[in-house]
Amino acid sequence: MINQNGSKLYRWFVLHKPKGLLCTSNDEKDRASIYSLFPQDIMDNYRLVSVGRLDRNTSGVLLLTNEYAWVNKLTHPKYQRIRTYRVHIEGPVQMKVLKELAAGIYLPNDDRGKKKQKIMQKIMQKTMQKTMQKTMQTKKTQPAFIEILRQETVKIKDQVKKVSVLNISVREGRNRQIRKMFEQINQPVIKIKRTAFENITLKDVFFPKQYRELTHQEVSDLKTRRF
Repeated sequence: MINQNGSKLYRWFVLHKPKGLLCTSNDEKDRASIYSLFPQDIMDNYRLVSVGRLDRNTSGVLLLTNEYAWVNKLTHPKYQRIRTYRVHIEGPVQMKVLKELAAGIYLPNDDRGKKKQKIMQKIMQKTMQKTMQKTMQTKKTQPAFIEILRQETVKIKDQVKKVSVLNISVREGRNRQIRKMFEQINQPVIKIKRTAFENITLKDVFFPKQYRELTHQEVSDLKTRRF
């Protein structure tokens, strides 16, 4: 869409992503996508894309826009954009272990392109394969803020278990990062909800599937980090 002055009309939305939906418009298994939640005229006229992704089993704040130049600026680790999550993990937690996680631990690099990597590895020469192997080695996470909110007892699959509820803020968006962090200490993640992306929260989109358009001030503050 074009404004009357000839400039492109940019739009920004915050979606309360529900569990069970993918952040892609093309899925080989034809699974449901977040884009099905928006009216077709919005998708046709503005061609929204998500600012980063949340995996299928993660809910919460997800930004969408047609101002594509800003997607990388908001998602690349070098820009240090803060994402905050409410995380439920199995079992009680120890402060010593949380401090180690917060300081940064080594995790495998993102696995989003596994299929593509396998194809490339078959046609690459040995010297190129060595380079690829180096990029797939473990990489340390950036420092995070972790806060224990509470511990509770819940029933999971007919079993009573202790659950720790944490507030976690990270400055990078590596694939399944938080789940992998807690896998390293053998405490499975039960539930993850992103509660904020920088200054954008679940305000006015409290329920899953709800979305709203960001105000000009919110977009300006998001870009300039005035908050």
